[in-house]
Amino acid sequence: MKTYTKTALIKDVAAETKLNQATVGTVLDAILGKISDQTAAGDKVAIPGFGKFETRTRAARTGRNPATGASVEIPERTSLKFTASKSAP
Repeated sequence: MKTYTKTALIKDVAAETKLNQATVGTVLDAILGKISDQTAAGDKVAIPGFGKFETRTRAARTGRNPATGASVEIPERTSLKFTASKSAP
Protein backbone atom coordinates (compact mmCIF):
# COMPACT_ATOMS: atom_id res chain seq x y z
CA MET A 1 0.00 0.00 0.00
CA LYS A 2 1.34 3.41 -0.98
CA THR A 3 0.91 6.61 1.06
CA TYR A 4 -0.74 9.48 -0.80
CA THR A 5 0.99 12.59 0.52
CA LYS A 6 -0.17 16.18 0.81
CA THR A 7 2.37 17.16 -1.87
CA ALA A 8 0.96 14.57 -4.28
CA LEU A 9 -2.59 15.73 -3.53
CA ILE A 10 -1.67 19.35 -4.26
CA LYS A 11 0.08 18.37 -7.49
CA ASP A 12 -2.86 16.27 -8.71
CA VAL A 13 -5.50 18.89 -7.83
CA ALA A 14 -3.43 21.61 -9.51
CA ALA A 15 -3.18 19.53 -12.69
CA GLU A 16 -6.90 18.75 -12.69
CA THR A 17 -8.05 22.32 -12.01
CA LYS A 18 -5.37 24.10 -14.06
CA LEU A 19 -4.45 26.19 -11.00
CA ASN A 20 -0.86 26.58 -9.87
CA GLN A 21 0.40 24.42 -7.00
CA ALA A 22 0.97 27.43 -4.70
CA THR A 23 -2.70 28.42 -4.96
CA VAL A 24 -3.92 24.88 -4.37
CA GLY A 25 -1.54 24.54 -1.39
CA THR A 26 -2.84 27.79 0.13
CA VAL A 27 -6.47 26.69 -0.29
CA LEU A 28 -5.78 23.23 1.17
CA ASP A 29 -3.98 24.76 4.17
CA ALA A 30 -6.92 27.12 4.73
CA ILE A 31 -9.43 24.24 4.58
CA LEU A 32 -7.44 22.11 7.01
CA GLY A 33 -6.93 25.12 9.29
CA LYS A 34 -10.68 25.81 9.43
CA ILE A 35 -11.42 22.15 10.19
CA SER A 36 -8.86 22.29 13.00
CA ASP A 37 -10.20 25.59 14.38
CA GLN A 38 -13.83 24.46 14.37
CA THR A 39 -13.15 21.07 15.96
CA ALA A 40 -10.91 22.69 18.60
CA ALA A 41 -13.86 24.94 19.45
CA GLY A 42 -15.99 21.83 19.99
CA ASP A 43 -17.96 21.97 16.74
CA LYS A 44 -18.47 19.14 14.26
CA VAL A 45 -17.39 19.67 10.64
CA ALA A 46 -19.46 17.74 8.10
CA ILE A 47 -18.53 17.52 4.42
CA PRO A 48 -21.36 15.78 2.56
CA GLY A 49 -20.16 12.85 0.47
CA PHE A 50 -16.82 12.76 2.33
CA GLY A 51 -17.31 12.51 6.07
CA LYS A 52 -17.33 14.38 9.36
CA PHE A 53 -14.72 15.49 11.86
CA GLU A 54 -15.33 15.85 15.58
CA THR A 55 -13.40 15.82 18.83
CA ARG A 56 -13.74 13.04 21.35
CA THR A 57 -12.60 13.07 24.95
CA ARG A 58 -11.10 9.89 26.35
CA ALA A 59 -11.52 9.52 30.09
CA ALA A 60 -8.56 9.21 32.43
CA ARG A 61 -7.73 5.62 33.23
CA THR A 62 -5.17 3.36 34.83
CA GLY A 63 -2.86 1.46 32.52
CA ARG A 64 0.09 -0.88 32.96
CA ASN A 65 3.72 -0.44 32.03
CA PRO A 66 4.38 -3.57 29.96
CA ALA A 67 8.04 -3.69 30.94
CA THR A 68 7.56 -3.53 34.71
CA GLY A 69 3.89 -4.32 35.24
CA ALA A 70 3.54 -1.17 37.37
CA SER A 71 0.29 0.79 37.29
CA VAL A 72 0.43 4.05 35.36
CA GLU A 73 -2.16 6.83 35.45
CA ILE A 74 -3.11 7.88 31.91
CA PRO A 75 -4.62 11.38 31.89
CA GLU A 76 -7.78 12.45 30.06
CA ARG A 77 -7.13 13.50 26.47
CA THR A 78 -8.96 14.93 23.52
CA SER A 79 -8.47 13.53 20.03
CA LEU A 80 -9.87 14.16 16.56
CA LYS A 81 -12.22 11.57 15.13
CA PHE A 82 -13.07 11.20 11.45
CA THR A 83 -16.10 9.24 10.28
CA ALA A 84 -16.34 8.50 6.57
CA SER A 85 -19.59 9.24 4.77
CA LYS A 86 -21.69 6.24 3.82
CA SER A 87 -21.57 7.44 0.21
CA ALA A 88 -17.76 7.75 0.25
CA PRO A 89 -15.94 5.12 -1.85
